[in-house]
Formats: sequence, C-alpha cells, structure tokens
Amino acid sequence: MTAEVEAMAGPRNWGTAISASAWFLRPTPMAELRTQVAAVTEGGRVSVVDNTLWPVGEEQPCATVRVTLSRERAVEIPGFRGSAADPVDPMRFPLRSPHAVHGRSWFMDAMEARAGGDVAWFRMHHSVVADAGPLARVLGPADWTHGIARPVQNVVADPNPNLAVQLFRPPRGAWIGIRAEARWRPEAGLGVGSGVLLDIDGEIGRVSMSVILVPFPSTGGRPGFRGRLTLIIPSTVCGITKIGRQPCFGRRDLNGRWSQTPIQVGDHVALLIAEIGFYGSRARCPAFRTG
Repeated sequence: MTAEVEAMAGPRNWGTAISASAWFLRPTPMAELRTQVAAVTEGGRVSVVDNTLWPVGEEQPCATVRVTLSRERAVEIPGFRGSAADPVDPMRFPLRSPHAVHGRSWFMDAMEARAGGDVAWFRMHHSVVADAGPLARVLGPADWTHGIARPVQNVVADPNPNLAVQLFRPPRGAWIGIRAEARWRPEAGLGVGSGVLLDIDGEIGRVSMSVILVPFPSTGGRPGFRGRLTLIIPSTVCGITKIGRQPCFGRRDLNGRWSQTPIQVGDHVALLIAEIGFYGSRARCPAFRTG
C-alpha cells in the first residue's frame, strides 16, 4: 500500500515519502484484493495520503496506511554538524535462519537475516513489490522490530496491531539494520517495540509499534508436550492456508520437530496466527468451542 502511494508521488508532486503509519484491522484472506488511495491534504510542502486494503466484494477493510510526504528543500543551519559512522558490512556477521512456529512459509523466508552486536540486519531476496520506493523497502524488515528484542522468547504470542516508521533519509544499498528494544506490561497484556533504523552508512530513521500479548492455546490436556502451539484452521473458515479438511493443532517441540494433531469435537481452541501478523481473531468452527 505504501509502495502504491510512493509510485503516485512523482506525477502528483507530493515529494518524498518520509513516514508511514499502518493499522492491521483483520486477517487478510488469500483472495483478490483492492486498494483505494485518498489524499488527506496535498499541494503544500507536506502531503498526507491514505491507502486502504479490502478483499474484492467485501466492505470491511483489512488494513490501512497513512503516508506523509514532503518536498525536499535544502536549509542552511549555522553550527550544525551531522554525525558520521564507519560503513558496516553485514556479511561478516553470522547468518540467522528463524523458522515459523506453524512449520510453513512465512515472510522471513523472503529475507536474509544476520545478527551483529546489538543490530539485526535484513536483506530481501526478491522485491515484494516491483520498483518499490525507499519507505516501502524498509517496512518489511521494520515490522520485525519487537520480535528481535522480546524480553522473553517463546512464552506468549505478541502480534503488533500497528506499525509506524519515520525516515530522515532513504537507505543506501539493500541492507536494513534495526537496533531494537521492547517493553512488556504483562498485567495488562500490552507491550511496545521500537528501534533505530540503519543502513550500512548509519542511521536512517525510527520504528515503533504497539504489541498485544496473547497466551498460547492450551494443549487440551494432552500430556508430554512442551513447546509452542499453533492452531491451523481451514481456509473455508477464516481465509488461512488450507491443510486438508480437518482443523489441526500444529506443534513444534523443543527439538524443532513439527507435527499435527486433529482437533476433536469439544476441544477448546483459539485462532493464533501471530507469526504471520494476524491478531485478535477467534475462529468459530462448527462443532468446536472456542476458549
């Protein structure tokens, strides 16, 4: 959605996209989608443009983004000295290959990830959107900010219902770095993630997001399981990837082995798809109770 706004910026004389604030309103189905761009204000030094995403034929949107753009103008500031940093080569840092808890493909598979000191580095294997602008290229890696710096790993789901990114210069090269931090407030089930965005030459902006802490579903009383638990629901129920006709508990044990167990009538289940960016959803399956 941000890439679409950036593509329109030149012909509309909006300037450079300097920030994007996105809200993820509900799961996005694997279906034909449509967008609608609306200029909130344009014509001056700053333009503000909204873009909203819907499945074709539905009235409820899945996501919306507000992009701020500005026409660049040089300003002389006596006494100002910009900061300088030595270029960084992320290739010298160890490769990270995190896997999705649901055992299937996820957005991280589209990126090369490396960790060096307090910075996580990401480089896209392929362009998600052809000819994406600088801001759109940053958003994918930036969305992982909270997951990089969780206070505790693999104990609760922690989807972010929003994402805000500000850039003061476009990134140079393919690598995007994030120096991330996160804070949790378990008594309220809330958290926040934020970070400094970098390229190989230094800082380029900031990122922040709210976080909703959600307990993993219980194993339904099945003994002997330790690890993370995800519920996979057929696409006919909620637009998620279909795995046969039978809803299953998908589970990865501490040794990384993945297995699926069919859900029995009367099991308490909850839709948990935090790893692919969904939140706050609850499946209503015939013959199954939710809890």
